[in-house]
Amino acid sequence: MEIEMYLPYFDRDGYIRQEFWIKSRGMKWKGEAIAKGNIAVSINALKGIIEQSISDAVKGRKYTKVGKIQGYRYRVVLENEEWSFYNTSKIVIELTHMEKREEKLSLRIQASNY
Repeated sequence: MEIEMYLPYFDRDGYIRQEFWIKSRGMKWKGEAIAKGNIAVSINALKGIIEQSISDAVKGRKYTKVGKIQGYRYRVVLENEEWSFYNTSKIVIELTHMEKREEKLSLRIQASNY
C-alpha cells in the first residue's frame, strides 16, 4: 500500500484537513482526513485499519466495526457504492478519544478512476 499525502490546510471551522491518495490492490483510492485536535495514534496502527478496510471494500462488503487503538475508540463503516463503476464500498473511519468522548479524526476513502 502506497500513500501520497498533500499539504494540510485549515478549514473555516479551524479543523485541519488533508487530502491523500492510496494505491492498493491494483486500485487508486481518494481520501480526506479531518483532524479535530491533537491525536496521539501512530500512523502504522492507522495503516493496519485502513489496509483491512480497503481489503473488505474491494469485495463490496457492508458493515460497521468498532475497536480500540492506543487510547482511542475507532469506528469503521463500509457503505456499498451501488452507482460506482467498481463494485466497492466507501470507507469511513472515525477516531474518538475514549476518556473525553470527542471525535478527533475522520477519514473518508473511496475508490477512484483517476
